[in-house]
Amino acid sequence: IVKYNHMMSQFCNVNNRIFNYRNFNLGLIIILIGLSKKIFLADNLATLVEYGFLNYENLSFYESWLTSLCFTFQIYFDFSGYIDMATGIALLFNIRLPQNFNSPYKATSIINFWQRWHMTLTHFLTNYIYFPWARSLKNLNFFNTMIVTFFVFVIAGFWHGPSWLYVIFGSLHGVGLIINHVFRKLFSFEINTIIKCFLTFNYVNLTFVFFRAENIHVSVNIIKGMFGFNGFDLPNFLNFKVDVILILLLSVVVTFIFKNTNYLMENFNLSNNKKK
Repeated sequence: IVKYNHMMSQFCNVNNRIFNYRNFNLGLIIILIGLSKKIFLADNLATLVEYGFLNYENLSFYESWLTSLCFTFQIYFDFSGYIDMATGIALLFNIRLPQNFNSPYKATSIINFWQRWHMTLTHFLTNYIYFPWARSLKNLNFFNTMIVTFFVFVIAGFWHGPSWLYVIFGSLHGVGLIINHVFRKLFSFEINTIIKCFLTFNYVNLTFVFFRAENIHVSVNIIKGMFGFNGFDLPNFLNFKVDVILILLLSVVVTFIFKNTNYLMENFNLSNNKKK
């Protein structure tokens, strides 16, 4: 989601019409990164996700968690992979698209998550829905801003599609944001960063079950499995999904240890600038 002012200045810039070897090479690298995320990581994780959501009634504790985690990483590498490809293609023509992801699974709160995940959507919702709505209130206080925040994310749920599951997804994130804001307002002590990251990631992982499920019955069954209501038997699909589980482990390493694409872009430019 880009703004007219951000893009038109680049389209009208005469210098952007000159072939730039550095941008072209960097663009190809970013396209390759995006393709790798999509084809090698996301598409392979999708096989276990498909199996899990089709067999939702029989999933044990471990199977439910593997299914939900695989989808959480699948949607990230799908989405960020597409964004990388679009960013790389634009860079071939000397066009810079705004950053859309900033290692969102390293977020330390739901507030921080939406500052990192689909950043252009967050900016759009903030500038065109939240601020106008908040300014229209006669009495702008903490309670009213929290109400506005909640309904903005209900709208964000509808933005993904006309489904009650998307509404639940948006509502849960609205609730998460309110909890974060209330905690910041009432308490001054700090929680360990790793614990905050762990809690935030697992909350996001839980909400993505509603995002992926075909109906509420499916999502409830998987969440029941995640909380151990369906037993703790070892996964039945371990025998033929070992490769996918290894890819899930690789996805965790890539997500939490490796630098993101934007970091690589900026450092590529810095290194080239230093050589000049």
